[in-house]
Amino acid sequence: MLESHLVEINELSPGKLCNFIVHKHYQPIKQLLDDISNYIKEWPAEANEAENLAVLSILFYRLQSEIEQLIRNDTLIIFPLIGNDKQLEVRCLRRLPVELIQNKNRKIMYLLDKLRQLANNYIARPLWSQHFRLFCNELHHLDQQVLQTIYVKENILLPKVEKLFNQPN
Repeated sequence: MLESHLVEINELSPGKLCNFIVHKHYQPIKQLLDDISNYIKEWPAEANEAENLAVLSILFYRLQSEIEQLIRNDTLIIFPLIGNDKQLEVRCLRRLPVELIQNKNRKIMYLLDKLRQLANNYIARPLWSQHFRLFCNELHHLDQQVLQTIYVKENILLPKVEKLFNQPN
């Protein structure tokens, strides 16, 4: 019988879930950010979508900045705090900035929504160039990957961690 390669993330400990998010979510997101940035840099001069691209690129670079900041905060501050603390007494004294995490996630989802609207909900229009279609395809992949990551963090990781860290004293 073959072993299942599906990971039941609900059963992972908070530390292992943090590691899972870094390797299975943040690394592909970083790659997608680089790929999309390259599409913008290599934009053909004769492209029909120049006006739309200007607004999309501004929003994308803002999104990129927010996502990179989120990844830095998580990998340098939040995840080490979750994964390295072994003493419950220490955990009870520390508070996780859950509201700040959720605010950052909302800001990122707002930017994704604006990009989605400008890109026609990632449904290709007949006049779009092949380059713009590829660009929108990569944006769609980024959108899905980021939303999935936010879902895992807010619905699986944060509830587990709040029980451990943010208990009343």
